[in-house]
Amino acid sequence: MRFADESSANVKRLIDAYIGRAGLNAPPAEDDPAEVIAPRLAESTDPLNRIGDERHKRR
Repeated sequence: MRFADESSANVKRLIDAYIGRAGLNAPPAEDDPAEVIAPRLAESTDPLNRIGDERHKRR
């Protein structure tokens, strides 16, 4: 996932650089709703999931 995010950001920088070098009068970039980061899920209230979480914390 991180690779895709970094690649997307790099392409956007390249496009912005091209627009600047070419002296194009382009409108400002708009945020893409498909690239919004999903919110983190709340911690589980399931006791079995919490037991597994506690085991990982001890390591």
